[in-house]
Amino acid sequence: MQITASVNADNVRAYLDGIAKQVPVAQKNALQAALGVLRDDVLNAVKSDGQLPLNVLANRLRFDDKPDAIALWLGQLPVNAAYLGAVSQGGAGSYAGKQFFQGAFVITKGGYQTLRKRTGQGRLTIEAVTADIGDWQAVADKSADLAVNQYVEVFLQDVEL
Repeated sequence: MQITASVNADNVRAYLDGIAKQVPVAQKNALQAALGVLRDDVLNAVKSDGQLPLNVLANRLRFDDKPDAIALWLGQLPVNAAYLGAVSQGGAGSYAGKQFFQGAFVITKGGYQTLRKRTGQGRLTIEAVTADIGDWQAVADKSADLAVNQYVEVFLQDVEL
């Protein structure tokens, strides 16, 4: 018994040229899919945390899609407590939204209400009251892994390997 296998070089070359033309389109589609997964996962994690309203975090999340990469920027600095919701004075402190800040008081500055707190014994030793964003590093790492998996899956589907 004899088996003969022959390969037509022109067919192989045409097949590889076809794949080479599919790669840029597949890369763009895969990056868009990965960006969607990244955005959805981070926003869902922030929503489930429930400490800060999403409108407060809108300026602290930036998703950029570039031709060859996607980027997520997470702002880590504390948020002014007045952005958490309606500000009101309580007995031993003040409220901003549903959160209570012990020892804080409401001031009106430039037509806007904000919370301040005394930091020392002097008359003008006051500082703005802030709320921490929290640690988003774990959320970003988990979301990045999901985005990479989505990228690989969509890329391989589009290239049809």
